[in-house]
Amino acid sequence: MKRLVKFLRPVDWLFISINIILIFVRVYLELRIPDFMEDITEILQSRGGFSQIAHIGFYMLLCAFLVLIFAFVCGYLVSRVGAGFSQRIRRAVFEKVNSLSEREVNYFSTDSLITRSTNDVIQVQNLLIMGTQLMVRAPVMAVMALWKIMGKNGVWTALTFGGVLTIVLVVVVISRLSIPKFKKVQKLIDKINRVTREGLEGIREVRAFNGQSFQESKFDKANRDLMNNQMFTGRAMEILNPVMRSMVNIISLAIYWTGASIILGAARPERLEIFSDMVVFSSYAMQVIVSFMMLSFIFIMMPRVMVSVQRIRELLETESSIVEGNVTEAKTEIGKVEFDNVSFSYYESREPVLKNVSFTIDPGQTLGIIGPTGSGKSTIARLILRLYDPNQGVIRVNDIDIKKYKLESLYDYISFISQKALLLSGTVKTNLGFGQENSNTNEELLKALEVSQALDFIDEDKNGLMASVSQGGTNFSGGQKQRLSIARGLVKNGKIMIFDDSFSALDLQTDKALRNALDDYAKDNTKIVISQRIGSIMNADKILVLEEGEVRGCGTHESLMKSCPLYKEIASTQLSIEDERGLENAR
Repeated sequence: MKRLVKFLRPVDWLFISINIILIFVRVYLELRIPDFMEDITEILQSRGGFSQIAHIGFYMLLCAFLVLIFAFVCGYLVSRVGAGFSQRIRRAVFEKVNSLSEREVNYFSTDSLITRSTNDVIQVQNLLIMGTQLMVRAPVMAVMALWKIMGKNGVWTALTFGGVLTIVLVVVVISRLSIPKFKKVQKLIDKINRVTREGLEGIREVRAFNGQSFQESKFDKANRDLMNNQMFTGRAMEILNPVMRSMVNIISLAIYWTGASIILGAARPERLEIFSDMVVFSSYAMQVIVSFMMLSFIFIMMPRVMVSVQRIRELLETESSIVEGNVTEAKTEIGKVEFDNVSFSYYESREPVLKNVSFTIDPGQTLGIIGPTGSGKSTIARLILRLYDPNQGVIRVNDIDIKKYKLESLYDYISFISQKALLLSGTVKTNLGFGQENSNTNEELLKALEVSQALDFIDEDKNGLMASVSQGGTNFSGGQKQRLSIARGLVKNGKIMIFDDSFSALDLQTDKALRNALDDYAKDNTKIVISQRIGSIMNADKILVLEEGEVRGCGTHESLMKSCPLYKEIASTQLSIEDERGLENAR
């Protein structure tokens, strides 16, 4: 918890201090009301006038009104502290996740990260709000009420302590039964998040394979596990409420029962005074019981909250395996990329995905990468982006080891267009500028759309660049989304452009038109084109052929057709002799 306390600002500590002071005042005023009742009883005993009773009644009403006002102020202060506190924790969690490499993100899993940044933070916020109120008010109320009743009557005091002891025992028993279940809640929420995301993200595949019943059964199991866990803890917690209320009524009844016996055995002049003491004592005893009730709820909440605290702290204290350097700018060879004997595996226990890969791309050149599925093509792009670091070897950009760059400076050199075209809700303009509408002129945006072959369907929309884009780009087809994604990369115009199978949703004619336009638009940029199609990379200055993470060939299309059996095999499966001749002529 100490790790999270730093998210409280000085003004929050001021509000908490004011809240604590007001709680002391509230408790004092609440405990003054029974004293006023005792004063009224004494006035009645001495046959005082109505004006005296009205005077004391006015002070009782004033105390009650002040208690109401102070309760409102305390609630406002702690709510403001709690909301700001959770806001800063969520921001810290979000920034931490953004700073982690893919290795750490995969370790936590996306569903767990969602739970940690939402439900876990809410649990901590609730404890702060309730704890700041109840954990201060309840002990103060209990101590002051106990001080008031001490020495009043031994039997009544014993009854009150007996009730408190009973409540403590019930809370201990319920806590021991519930705490293991509370600790499982967050993991069960992670699980239901995961199953829900699987169903929503793969909804087309689920329907295509008629797998609704299978997916529903998975969700039903995760849902029932969470429900059963919540039902157990809910039932256990609900036992507290009737036990607490019964204890309040039992102690009240016992105090009045024994009080009646004492009054009957006392002399007539003393009976009114004993009755007055009984009423006041009963009020104080109820305050003691209620205080321990409030504390019991905090103690039962604590295990689940501490699990959430541990989960947030674990995330915030995780250090990224990617350590950035200090280089902010390269002086020469801008756009050069070099792999020097690079090997990499996603998990230490598995076989390497890349084995001793070496190649060099000079500024302005185009490198095509091709190979069977799972040969490590996209891994090369991820390594250049430093989403992972290689297990062996060196990757250089602009003749500088990428580990020496500040990440922001490294990314300034790179435009990355992935196969999965992810568009954000907003407009075409905000997506092309990635949320920075004023970063580029309309002419630059339109030129990028023209090169990416997206200008035709954008022009058809009357809103043009301000055309609406729904979350994920669901109002566009797959090919349209991919062309907009390519246009976004072109707008950035990084010196190194990485196209990770980003032409896969395009027909051959559009693919060819886009590549021809790209050669003119980005003739000075280094381009890395990862593709399954021979036609998309055969015009590249160099073609890298991968198989099982190893380089099987590197050269031009003509040289590889003669020297690389794997490349020739891929070409023969994709191109007929006539197609190959036509593509050769098109070059």
